[in-house]
Amino acid sequence: MTVLRPGELRVRYNDNKDVEWFAISGGYLQVHEDKVIVLADAATHASQVDVERARRAKSLRSSAWWVSRSCRARARRHRRVRADLKWCEVQLQVAERRS
Repeated sequence: MTVLRPGELRVRYNDNKDVEWFAISGGYLQVHEDKVIVLADAATHASQVDVERARRAKSLRSSAWWVSRSCRARARRHRRVRADLKWCEVQLQVAERRS
């Protein structure tokens, strides 16, 4: 078992002939003898990413990140905003490279 960070997830099937790409926000991965189980916090297929929505969300999160960063008492909010920002970035990366 391992912890997954936000990023791309590639799923191969049909004897590695077919591939699908997902953006994941993090989660866990467990390997058994002949199968892999992914428990993602959030996942979006590359073709399903709403690029404009993700860009708007990224812009909003970027502004919130700078504001939250300036106040030490808001450390938990800062981590949440940073995670949201990373999720937006990952979705955009996957959509732009894999759709």
